[in-house]
Amino acid sequence: MNPISKKIYNKLSKEDKTELKSEKIELALVQDIIKDAEIAQGTVNQLSNLAARRERDYQEVLKIANKVGVDLDNKIIQAGKFFVDLENKLK
Repeated sequence: MNPISKKIYNKLSKEDKTELKSEKIELALVQDIIKDAEIAQGTVNQLSNLAARRERDYQEVLKIANKVGVDLDNKIIQAGKFFVDLENKLK
């Protein structure tokens, strides 16, 4: 192989390796994004289920308290409102 062809071949070879490394990094990033999205979606689903259950529980406690004429503790009211707001945000 003549010296000019050798230089061209070496330069192209280096560029191909760099491009391949870049593509591997991009592929790894895409795979990480997909994996993290799946994990996050599972977490959101669990949180949504929890918020829905606790919101129903709070409504039931509130209904019973009103029925028997008892005032709920401020902490219970705050916690209940938190779950009501959370469920609305996750819908």
